[in-house]
Amino acid sequence: GLTDDYGGQNYARFQNSFGANADVLIQKDMNLAMSLSRSDVIPADDEFKDQRSSGYNASLAWEYQMNPRLVTGLSANYGIASYPDSNQKDSGSLALSAFGNAAVFRNTTASISAGYSRAMISATNQVGSDINSGIIVASASVNSEISKGLSHAISYNRNQGRGFEGGLDISESFSYALSWKRDMMAMGF
Repeated sequence: GLTDDYGGQNYARFQNSFGANADVLIQKDMNLAMSLSRSDVIPADDEFKDQRSSGYNASLAWEYQMNPRLVTGLSANYGIASYPDSNQKDSGSLALSAFGNAAVFRNTTASISAGYSRAMISATNQVGSDINSGIIVASASVNSEISKGLSHAISYNRNQGRGFEGGLDISESFSYALSWKRDMMAMGF
């Protein structure tokens, strides 16, 4: 890939993820979802060797269908990352949130979540103590089908994650997407 989420620097890399998901229907209206995965990033050249990393992520979500048009629940996500070839130190994060998904109108759905995220990066040579950050995280989206196969969505997201060259980044984003899907073809903007 030639994209990154933080610093605007493009670099070629091999990136993989491997994991397992489980979905258990506890009762007719109650579900438990679990996920465990490992991801690796291996830069293609030495210029970005400090971005070489491996990480593990685990998540657990409990969902309850209050009625056919409304699902609510709680989720927990835990992740760790390790950077063996750089001055960047190991990091970890834990996020807890409550969420809801609703069919608002016949062709419109809405989702909302809010919670708390805690992230920590071990002390580095440049910084004498651990970096800790706890923030309120949130997301909201509305998705509407305009016609058969054509839909659009608007969303907001507030989160925190590891910075491109260390530290923690808090990000907020608004986005709009237009997509078309018909049989085996799909297109989006």
